Amino acid sequence: MLTVICGMGMLIAVVGKSGAIKMVSGYLSTGGLPEILVQILLALFSGIMSLFVSGFVILPTFFTLVPGLAERLSMYPGILFAAIALGTGCTAVLIEKS
Repeated sequence: MLTVICGMGMLIAVVGKSGAIKMVSGYLSTGGLPEILVQILLALFSGIMSLFVSGFVILPTFFTLVPGLAERLSMYPGILFAAIALGTGCTAVLIEKS
């Protein structure tokens, strides 16, 4: 369990320092996308990532996108958090049933 926690911290740090969070947040918020499409893309991206990495790691990584997106799109942050959690959770359920 300690290894997972350390790995998650390292992943979040690498993603933050590489500028990937700002890049994805900027793309989703300035691309002229409708709000519903932003929510769908967040769910889709987090679901795809969850296929390769545990949802325990994906959630904190994607949750760092929410404040910037919510501010730029004038959306309620809870909707974006829910989209990420649903995308990650649905992938986990699909894998468990297989």
